[in-house]
Amino acid sequence: MTCRNSSAELEAGSPDRKKRRRVVINLSNCRYRVIHEAALKLNWVVTKDDKSDFDLYWTDTSVSEERVLKLKKAQRINHFAGRKTLACKTSMARLLRRVAGHLPSAFAFMPETWVLPNEGSGLMKQIKNKPRWVIVKPDGSCQVSLRRARASLCV
Repeated sequence: MTCRNSSAELEAGSPDRKKRRRVVINLSNCRYRVIHEAALKLNWVVTKDDKSDFDLYWTDTSVSEERVLKLKKAQRINHFAGRKTLACKTSMARLLRRVAGHLPSAFAFMPETWVLPNEGSGLMKQIKNKPRWVIVKPDGSCQVSLRRARASLCV
């Protein structure tokens, strides 16, 4: 049995052979060397020119919806639009609290949360009723900054 389009038939210049175009990755907003090295190992073309055409845009930061909407049909980006809402602790706390207001039984697991300094008065009321320990998570920092503290010391 002879296989059509065998490797011998698909020599360079053959009309049946599809030329594979190399992937172009834009790293203009990427500071991690490992991404650059991985792209080169995959034999991708690396560009740092924001105005050049690309297949994949790799960024270290969050992506706006406008940026996603400007992508061409075949272009991809390594983040979801709106990811910052989920990654930012204050935004996430506000979002979960809003949803919990509509589905209280589904969010019974969620601890009480206050975003300081704006919601400090709510935390102070809670402290007066039930003094206890709280977890302090400053906004915009990594988990290294998590601290356990007496609630009265947090405000």
